[in-house]
Parts: sequence; C-alpha cells; structure tokens
Amino acid sequence: ADAIVVGHDDAIPYPPATANLHHEVELVVAIGRDAPAGELAVADADALVYGYAVGLDLTRRDL
Repeated sequence: ADAIVVGHDDAIPYPPATANLHHEVELVVAIGRDAPAGELAVADADALVYGYAVGLDLTRRDL
C-alpha cells in the first residue's frame, strides 16, 4: 500500500480513477520502550507510552 505524509497546511492529494474514497480518523499510540516480561498491570501501561497522534486512513473503496 502507498503511504504519504502531509503537513499541517498541505492538501491531501485525491487519487486518480477513484470515485469512492473512504476516510477513517485513528488514534495513534507510540510505544516508547519494551514492556517487562510477564503480565503487565493496567496501572503500569501508561509508563510505556511515548506519545499520541491522530492518523487519517484513506481507502479507495471502488478498486
């Protein structure tokens, strides 16, 4: 699959030969380090998170 990154003020290019472009907004969680071996307590999970972002997934539904 092709992937692109666009900046804050950039236009998202519309794929040619597409009449049905579906979008999904997604939460991206970046994990900053490995979890310790064994079961991880829910209370300890936040310590592994490096940061959060918003992603936009575009799918060509008519291909």
